[in-house]
Parts: sequence; structure tokens; C-alpha cells
Amino acid sequence: QEQRRIGETRYNIEEPAMYTEYQIMAVDKNGVAGFASEPFVVYNTKYEQRFDISNYTTNYVNGYEYMGNKAVEISASKNTRIEMNVEVPETGHYVIDLRYVNGSETATGGNTCAIRTLLVNNKRAGVIVFPNRGANAWHTWGFSNSVAVNLNKGTNTIALILDSTSVNMNGDGINKAILNYARLIRVE
Repeated sequence: QEQRRIGETRYNIEEPAMYTEYQIMAVDKNGVAGFASEPFVVYNTKYEQRFDISNYTTNYVNGYEYMGNKAVEISASKNTRIEMNVEVPETGHYVIDLRYVNGSETATGGNTCAIRTLLVNNKRAGVIVFPNRGANAWHTWGFSNSVAVNLNKGTNTIALILDSTSVNMNGDGINKAILNYARLIRVE
């Protein structure tokens, strides 16, 4: 990990050959560091693939046709397993995240985060989290956390499942989100 000290309020980022993440952290004149920002991802788009989630299930949500494809609801009772067979051109390291919306409630209004276990080729790869984006904010799209995965050249099976580990802390959450597409980016 490379660290740079920048004494300016502006920094130009060149397009990377493949994939890079940046974080910003303020450091005062005494050398005391503040909190780091959320990672900022910069990548060459030729290494990105998108997979329309509605191609992998028949349970669609109406009202999102303006996106050019159908949206898919996940909840404790809908689409508890979505399995996608995806083709990648090379064996390597990738990151996967999903474009989603969750307008279940406010951040302090309850247990409204949606959570799914991510399986890659039938092995647990991590957890995908879909935090709420504001009360009734069902058109405020964002991306979930990303999970680093190793994929083989050719067809790989990626699954989002609701299992016993995909519940909020008190086990009594809404666990609902609307999904648009999965984004897969080759990182090396």
C-alpha cells in the first residue's frame, strides 16, 4: 500500500491500467490523523462486466422499467436465492458488487439493512450488505460493498443467498432491497 502526503486540496487521478482504490485521510499540523474516507475506486472500464439480475429470476418488480431492464426484489420471502452463471475471459482476481436501492426506513429507524451471503462456485466468498438509503428512497441507487473473489476462465456460478448468517443483529429485520445489476471488475 502506497501512502502519499498531499499538501493541496485537489489531486488529479490518472486512469489506472486496471483497478486502484484510494482513501483520503486528513492529517493536522501535529501529525494527528482523522478518519479515513470510504474507499474511492478508479478502474479501466474495459475490465468491467455487468450482469442484469432480472435475467436470473422470474420475480420482477414493476416501476423500474426506466432503467432499461427489470428490477428484482430480495426479501425474507422473495428471491432468497439468485444464482448467476457468468462468463469471464481470464482466470484472475475480481471484485463484485451490486447496484441496489433500499428505502425501507431511516438509518436510525430500525433494522432495515438487507444482507446476503455470496457464494462463488458453491463456496462461501463473503457477505453483501445493502444498507438503507433513506426512508422511502426507493429511487436512490447506490452500490453494495464489494467482495474480492477468484474466478476461473469460462463459466463461474455466483449466488446470492439468504441463509442463517444473512440476518440483522436482532434477527428481526426487514432484509429487503431492490437489485438492478451485478458489477464484476477484474483487478489483476
